[in-house]
Amino acid sequence: MKTIQTLLFFTLIIILLACKTTSNSSVVPSIKITDKITQEPPIIVYKTKGNYNNLVPIRLSDDKTQIVSYPAPSDLKKDGQFLYPTELEGGLLIDNLGISKNSAFIKLTYEEYAALQNTLPLSELFKLIVDKAPFLEMYDCGNKQSFTNLKEQLNDQIRKGEFKKLYKRTF
Repeated sequence: MKTIQTLLFFTLIIILLACKTTSNSSVVPSIKITDKITQEPPIIVYKTKGNYNNLVPIRLSDDKTQIVSYPAPSDLKKDGQFLYPTELEGGLLIDNLGISKNSAFIKLTYEEYAALQNTLPLSELFKLIVDKAPFLEMYDCGNKQSFTNLKEQLNDQIRKGEFKKLYKRTF
């Protein structure tokens, strides 16, 4: 029994001595980060039942009974320009504001909403909804970095009948 204990003791000593680390910093490889990683939302292309292009979108719950998200009046512009959807051929639109399958449109135009001093109470916004289910189709077209000229390339794919084959329909 003592022989086994002695053997285990020396094995432990050998293992501990073998695990000795050096404090020499030249052993640690240097890491250089050269690529900028960006997390952009996907390009969403959609078609609506009517022309809601200048109406403000809000987001509803899955059961469409509550507003879960809405823009601040200042969110409707970037670099001084309103973020209207970009029109494509075939009645399709590129989202520039944050559309999802649960989005709805309110009666206020981008200009009217942007002129508000404060956002309206949720109960008032809910009363302004024009259509709780405005979408006929919606597609996830991936990342903007996949395109050199987004509008031109998407229109070309639409004209050639390739668009619906290339992108995942989300609605």
